[in-house]
Amino acid sequence: MALGLLFLLSCLLVCCEEAEEEEEARVEVDQIAIAQQCLEARARDDFEGAMKHFDERIRKRVTPAMNREGWRMGFETAENGAFKRVIGARKAKIDGWDRVFLKCEFEKKILDIQVTFRRNGKINGMGPAPNDPSAHYEPVEEKKEGIAIYEDK
Repeated sequence: MALGLLFLLSCLLVCCEEAEEEEEARVEVDQIAIAQQCLEARARDDFEGAMKHFDERIRKRVTPAMNREGWRMGFETAENGAFKRVIGARKAKIDGWDRVFLKCEFEKKILDIQVTFRRNGKINGMGPAPNDPSAHYEPVEEKKEGIAIYEDK
């Protein structure tokens, strides 16, 4: 239930901003590094810092306390355990949105987390990523701070 609410909130945030997204200029940023920094800040209970890279429209609607609650209800649950580390990443463009998928190790299981970016280089949403066993990714030779990077084929 909580995971569903978290995913719904993430989807609503993305959908509500689609019209404004078309007017923004594209800003190139290292989306994988930003997504990882946001996730690691959440794991350290730095929810204010985790929101540093969120788009201002999201920061107006979501407080650090709400961010904390979403993290605890959706990810660091009794079933998953505490976040340990990011073990892989991939990027994709889906429905016109730049998305980063982080494969994350928690104490009790591995979860995929999806981070959606606006054209301005800021995070527009974060939520659980659907498991797609048919997706095919090729490893990229490059390593970034110990993270394996994957690109959609």
